[in-house]
Amino acid sequence: MRALSLALALAVGACSTAPVCPTPETVLVPGAEPVTCADAEVVPRWSTVLASRPLLPSQHERILASLRDRAQTDPASVLAAVKDSRAALDALLGQQDRVAAEARSRALYDAEHGLGPLPASRFPDGAAAAVKAAAVWAFDDKEKLALSEADIEGWIFYASLCREAQGAGPLAVSVQGRVEVYRVIVERWKAADRRGKIALTAIGPFWAGVKDAWSGASYDMQQTWIQSAPLPPPMTGTSTQYVEALLKTDVAEHANVLHTLLGPFAVWGG
Repeated sequence: MRALSLALALAVGACSTAPVCPTPETVLVPGAEPVTCADAEVVPRWSTVLASRPLLPSQHERILASLRDRAQTDPASVLAAVKDSRAALDALLGQQDRVAAEARSRALYDAEHGLGPLPASRFPDGAAAAVKAAAVWAFDDKEKLALSEADIEGWIFYASLCREAQGAGPLAVSVQGRVEVYRVIVERWKAADRRGKIALTAIGPFWAGVKDAWSGASYDMQQTWIQSAPLPPPMTGTSTQYVEALLKTDVAEHANVLHTLLGPFAVWGG
């Protein structure tokens, strides 16, 4: 029994690792321009904003670990990653609506291709964690735009809102149905022109603000939106069929009406 307890203790010890940043004051890069953990937090936060959802703890830790490890041989690149992430974050959070949607989609494209504030050439593990967190489902090399999982989920939420506004119940999408809905939205994005592609990335990152604006809107404003949005005819089909019908309408006009009447919106800030 004692031997088993010792073996378990050793196993637990082998699996546990000290956090990269035990305190905000921990210094990752010493020197004339030191980088503390508090400073470095802007790098995973940038990845969080691109993903439009919280990072997993393991993804957050991998990004910080990549900065710590790189600091051993190339502290200047870590300092640059922190400064570039802060500048990119400030610029994106300072924009609104479809301008912000386009900027985020372009930044997602860059991240997917190893570019941006956390370049894969210098931070391979951190960049891989950031890309995985963003979960890009499609990208366009000509337009240099990308569609992420948060964008797809945003259109599912939006379709549910539209369906309820037409007097039906919210979408009820099964696991298998979600696979089909994802396929439909991805194919619609691939077939869209630049304006349509940006529109399909102009709901997910703003959804928290959209929900609040809709809840706080007057009845008259809600009715104005319902009358203005190019909704499909009311239907009694499945949730997947409703999403398909919605995506056959003018997606760019959906985004335009939503942001014009209920906005302005900024991307989710993490």
